[in-house]
Amino acid sequence: MQVMKKRVAALLLTGATLVSGFGGVLAYDETKAQQQAEALTAMGLFLGTDQGYELNRAPSRMDSLIMLLRMTGQEQDARFYQGSHPFTDAPSWDPASAYLAYAYDKGLTRGVDATHFAPSTPASAQDYVTFMLRALGYSGESVYIQWDTLGKQVGLLPSGVNAKNFLRGDVVMVSYAALDCRMKDSTTTLEEKLMQDKVFSSFAKATADLKAGAVVSKDSSLPLIMAYVYQNVSEYLTPDRLNATQITKDNMAFFLGVDTLKIDEGFAVEPMMTSQAHSVCLVRLSEGEDVEAAKAAILKNVNPYKWICVGVERDHVQVKNIGNLILLVMDNHHDDALVKNFQSLPLDAKGAVRVGDTIVEKHTLDAKSLSNFAQKLNTLQTTYMENNQVYYSVIPDKSYYVKDRFSSYLDHEAMMKTLSPLVSEKIKPISLADQLSIGDYYRTDLHWRQESLDGVIARMGDTMGFSVDWKKFIPQTSQDFIGSYRRVLDSLSPESFTYLTSTYTDATQVSLYGQSQPTSVYDTSKLSSKDPYTVFLSELSPLTVLKNPNAEQSRRLILFSDSFGTSFAPLLLEAYSEITLVDLRFMASSLLPEYVNFKDADVLFLYSAQIANNSHLLR
Repeated sequence: MQVMKKRVAALLLTGATLVSGFGGVLAYDETKAQQQAEALTAMGLFLGTDQGYELNRAPSRMDSLIMLLRMTGQEQDARFYQGSHPFTDAPSWDPASAYLAYAYDKGLTRGVDATHFAPSTPASAQDYVTFMLRALGYSGESVYIQWDTLGKQVGLLPSGVNAKNFLRGDVVMVSYAALDCRMKDSTTTLEEKLMQDKVFSSFAKATADLKAGAVVSKDSSLPLIMAYVYQNVSEYLTPDRLNATQITKDNMAFFLGVDTLKIDEGFAVEPMMTSQAHSVCLVRLSEGEDVEAAKAAILKNVNPYKWICVGVERDHVQVKNIGNLILLVMDNHHDDALVKNFQSLPLDAKGAVRVGDTIVEKHTLDAKSLSNFAQKLNTLQTTYMENNQVYYSVIPDKSYYVKDRFSSYLDHEAMMKTLSPLVSEKIKPISLADQLSIGDYYRTDLHWRQESLDGVIARMGDTMGFSVDWKKFIPQTSQDFIGSYRRVLDSLSPESFTYLTSTYTDATQVSLYGQSQPTSVYDTSKLSSKDPYTVFLSELSPLTVLKNPNAEQSRRLILFSDSFGTSFAPLLLEAYSEITLVDLRFMASSLLPEYVNFKDADVLFLYSAQIANNSHLLR
């Protein structure tokens, strides 16, 4: 490995004794430090012991010296150094003595006296930050004295680092921050410098970014997507064991079996040294290229025995795609795991994933958001609705209905179990989970299908005391609907789209906030727009009022909802002569008395699970 060439004098440490007190309490973010430790490990910059990363242990002088060697790209030279050192207390493990000899001869550090290095003595924040400043090219005795001021100026001291109780977790956070710091008198960062000097590869860097929480989607860089494909597949398929190569016109035939593909970029990963045949390639076809034809050509022509002595059986050669992104996997043992990871690749930054023939989004249940959601409902009820009948319902996320095939689903049962004791008893719950299934949602959109809500309406009516005759609806169907997920995947096939009309919807006038002229319940001109779901009530609005002079009785409903409510409200026009739809994402709660008349009205909070799980959106 080529190592960084730096002037030794610039790395000379002061001979000050590395002893400091360790009072105080743990301050760094343990979860973040763990992620960053894993990221640094992926780049070969940080290693644990047989006790793990030991993030809550104070770093030793030896720990700090090794980190300096790694962060300057000199570890490989030091590991095999043949020189000697004067220290009688060098650790016995290999290659500790070689590290010390290299650092001593190169002037990177000194002992506490002529014959002692004191490798186990704790290193302070001052000592370690000084090391990192030296790695960035800062020199002179003043660096040790001004470590705090200079460290903050260059970005070495992120929030959470505890200089008084400096632990290995703090070492991780300082080291990770150092990668983004610019070299002295340069626009190049330390990370860029280490990559230029081949201390770690773009694949290792992408693996590190993924472990540190980088958001990945089909539109991410190929190294980051490749890191996602390899995650948790095998302990033997890691960046330090694999070689990453850009696929170009010159080597395309070797990796893919063909050299005629028009690609924007390509990336291949194969082992540095192994007796097993293994190859994984990613290419992004140029716009307008025939994806299926390209896949067929690769599958037909790629040589799974190109290694001559070993090969991959044909049934373990797989070619898959997501849009114009094509994956080739050749591996006798791990092909299914690699393909499975690829097929779970989020389609956009929000985490959209194809599961079977539908698209869902990745979620993590947020208990804090649910608590805030319940508090919001309780406050609104107490402030404005003391004399009203108030109900609430949470619409299950569509991912809940594919939970047997998708581990990152939004758990509706857990959500309602959390909300139930938090929401006031004055707000009656209405459960909808058993009235819906995955088929009641669009394949290409997150919303439910209006024509599938007969069970939902019946459940609502039973609880709220109204009835709707489902037979009075007339379905109007189009076959060319592609929902909001068209933005994340170009190859989505159209599906049917149905809206339900009746004499009640025909007679209703819709008033949107800020518009002087009323509109109709359904705006069919939106069927050909980029957001065809806005057929329902024309567009999202902070305040929408539906008035039906032909309702069976004079009855009013205040419906607090999100975009799901726009397809739901028209179904209630037989039972309610006036429905006021309020979207608190766009309207502050404090404005309610000015715009909404609560007198003698039923009140329903109907929100999608995504809103309950991101309740900060409600104003």
